[in-house]
Amino acid sequence: MRKLTNMLRNADWKRLLSYAALFFVLFFVFLYLTFPFDTIRDAMVKRIESQGSLNVDIEQISPFRLFGFRIEGFKLANATDPSQVYINLDELRVRLRPSQLLRGRLWFDFDIYAYGGGIAGSYCKRGEVNDLALNFVNLNLNKYGTRDVVRTYGTMDLGGTLSGNLEAHLNKANRRANSGFFNLNLDQLRVANIKILNNELPDLVFEPGRVAFTLNTQSFKVDQFDLKSPHLEVQLSGRITLAEELKRSRLLLTLKYKLSEDIESALGVMALALKEPDSEGFYRLRLTGPLNKLKTRN
Repeated sequence: MRKLTNMLRNADWKRLLSYAALFFVLFFVFLYLTFPFDTIRDAMVKRIESQGSLNVDIEQISPFRLFGFRIEGFKLANATDPSQVYINLDELRVRLRPSQLLRGRLWFDFDIYAYGGGIAGSYCKRGEVNDLALNFVNLNLNKYGTRDVVRTYGTMDLGGTLSGNLEAHLNKANRRANSGFFNLNLDQLRVANIKILNNELPDLVFEPGRVAFTLNTQSFKVDQFDLKSPHLEVQLSGRITLAEELKRSRLLLTLKYKLSEDIESALGVMALALKEPDSEGFYRLRLTGPLNKLKTRN
């Protein structure tokens, strides 16, 4: 017993601890590098496609730095017609903050590269509290496949640049503590080659515009939404009340729009369905009810 005590007393603990630390580091690196990312990719595809009539394609998932992963070639399309692409991301990088796990938080940062620009953000979850921050940087609408999305109803080409930011603090246990904002700047916004139900409309070239919402308790309130071009002016006011199930979120919005004579002439018979405009020349459309049972009235 005395010999064992002397051995423990004379042991080089620094060296032993360094060996142990090196072993665990190499062990976790081995697990990380041999992690079955292909299995995770297949599970992600199956999970997303189960949410609706969507087709998901992910080229590759691979390790990124020490505590992250990279998704390359993420594409979300129509299930019956995969050529109708809704979202096409070049690359997504996610980095976990392991030190936050010791404090009971799930916290990760991410970068999305798409449409000639990107989105940088972070997400933190602790208990019932969720925090999300996003920065949109130079998203080029010319590179978005607008024709694929709208071709059921017609054709159009969308151009311009989007930039902005979003911050949201969501507390499921105390919804009164919810807060946040969403700002979006639109520069050189242009809609060209417009054809709706065989009606060709003139191109729309908008002045620089801004969209702004604030989050208070459970509602996003429209602070500013003004788009103006020689042929079309659009204004939006009201609020969107969020629900845990997105399709049950309720809208109470008023859309006002002013059409030029060229637009009304191009609409033809469709223009007959419009009611009389107000004294400023704006038509009015109210959007009310949950998303899955939305009602519209003039």
